[in-house]
Amino acid sequence: MTKTVTDVETSITTTSKRRDIFNYLRAGFPALWVMTHEENRAERELADAASDDERHHVFVWSVTQGLLCIAAPGSDQDRLKLCQPNLTDPMALLKELLPLPNPRTTKVPEEALVILRDFHWFLDAADVVRKLRDIVGFYKATRRTLVFVSPLSRIPIEMEKEVTLVEYPLPTQDEVGVVFDQIVQSVGKEKAGVTDRERMLESALGLSTFEAEQTFALALVKHGTLNDDAIMTVQHEKAAIVKKDGIREFFEAEVSMDDVGGLNE
Repeated sequence: MTKTVTDVETSITTTSKRRDIFNYLRAGFPALWVMTHEENRAERELADAASDDERHHVFVWSVTQGLLCIAAPGSDQDRLKLCQPNLTDPMALLKELLPLPNPRTTKVPEEALVILRDFHWFLDAADVVRKLRDIVGFYKATRRTLVFVSPLSRIPIEMEKEVTLVEYPLPTQDEVGVVFDQIVQSVGKEKAGVTDRERMLESALGLSTFEAEQTFALALVKHGTLNDDAIMTVQHEKAAIVKKDGIREFFEAEVSMDDVGGLNE
């Protein structure tokens, strides 16, 4: 059975970033802004860091799925009781995180980690920002942590001193190697026909986990094997992705296509 990108991400351990997040949690930081396109990867690291810090409740909110509890002590039934899938309105969510006049009526336990997906879309409203500032103050006193996960940094100026920005790096060569090995495993080593694993991984440096998986898969479909021609396909696809991100001119000014291996070379 072919593994999904989520399965691949689960196999990757970015210990340095997990350690950074653990340190923020242990130090009692009430709000983090994690900037990344790799939502699943970041959320897995956040949940692992919370577990390391003996925080047993982890919640994830999105405008489409409401407030879900993805980790809690006890049975799955106990965990599901904490989920509020109908809580999709941003302000209704914030009122649940800090219900007034009695904050203790919230279903989010002390020392919980609450992840907000794509919340940058809702930060233009004054009442939303004001409520978030109130929540951050409350979370600071109760060892809860609010985490914004977004592909861009849009921290309101009113909260710049209260929210810590955490930039997630793109996968390392070892992490790209996990993705590649999963692709090889899915078709078998003989059929994969890998000719130069190291050069293939270098060619994919600068891509996200999802982009690397898709690019390897495309090269395999196109050539039927992961040979030197497949490496060239990975290089060309990466160049197209870089161009889409708006840094193509810088890339071509210094490096020819024959030299494309990793963006850091």
